[in-house]
Amino acid sequence: MLAKTWIFKMKNKSDSFNIIANSSTKTFVVTVSARTLFDLKESNDFFEKNGHKAYEEYEKLNENVVLKQGPAFNLIKKFFNINEQLPPGYPKFEVVLVSRNSVQTAARIIKSIEQYNLDIVRAIFTDGQPTAEYVKALGTELFLSSNPSSVKEIIDAGMPAALIVGDFKENNNNDGKLHIAFDGDAVLFGDSAEKTFGSSGLIGFQEHEYKNKDVPLEPGPFKSFLDLIHNIQVAFESLGDKSPIKTALITARSMPAHLRAIKTLQSWGVKINSGMFLGGRNKTPFLKCFNADIFFDDSKNNIDLAKDSVLSAHVLFGVRNSPEADDSKFSGGNQVKNIEERMVVCKKVVGKAPQLV
Repeated sequence: MLAKTWIFKMKNKSDSFNIIANSSTKTFVVTVSARTLFDLKESNDFFEKNGHKAYEEYEKLNENVVLKQGPAFNLIKKFFNINEQLPPGYPKFEVVLVSRNSVQTAARIIKSIEQYNLDIVRAIFTDGQPTAEYVKALGTELFLSSNPSSVKEIIDAGMPAALIVGDFKENNNNDGKLHIAFDGDAVLFGDSAEKTFGSSGLIGFQEHEYKNKDVPLEPGPFKSFLDLIHNIQVAFESLGDKSPIKTALITARSMPAHLRAIKTLQSWGVKINSGMFLGGRNKTPFLKCFNADIFFDDSKNNIDLAKDSVLSAHVLFGVRNSPEADDSKFSGGNQVKNIEERMVVCKKVVGKAPQLV
């Protein structure tokens, strides 16, 4: 029997559905997997242990048991909060849920969406089949999933996507703003500089980046998402309001390699609210200072360090994420952390040491 894929649009958050029709209203589509929105570990463990048929019965018996919040739950609520603050007529974030569940096991997910009063009206259930093609069809601006192969396929298709790592965290950031932290190389920018670091080491990397400081870096997988966020910020500012979205660049680059990153952003005509050039230091304390709601980075090491404190999203892109890559050989993996040593490296590159302030 062939597997069936069902695409639903919920009407007034009831149990009635219509197949999705094309909409002429532009929205910013954020696609999230069910396993990142909700905690499905218990359900998945039951499925793995008992098989599909028993799992269907299990979900039917528990369809009125509300699912626990998953790792991306608070982030998704933040997107809805931004929608309430957007200028009249401005495109809003639309969150679409994708799941490998079947229609027979979808009721619990749908009822949990209703119970939490989440403004999610579209959902796709693929009955065990890969979800990537449907994410592509949605034309998503951001895809968040716990499935590495789905994330990699979407990134390879030229769309921003990241692997959510870690568990649900209480949201201690109650200022009403959405704080988004980006790594630079292989996230906002391409991975050419990472390749230089991998082949030439820290000094070779610093020399190359300083020499090319006026040459913009190539766009990376999250450049389009940064553009979108920047345009929303500009929309608020044009009305004389402060934007409820704050962005930060948190990178292992340090002087003098930071100049190329700054000049690249300037050439794109986009602004970043905060910039942290950490020279290889652990990013986690700085993410906490920034109150990051989500952190995008291509380094598994950085993600593993941050995942217990901040919603962490691994961007599976670039040379650092190739099967044979050694993460320690790239930027941030073996950067000089001692301030005196870093000053010596800087002096070798630019001919003088930076002044301590």
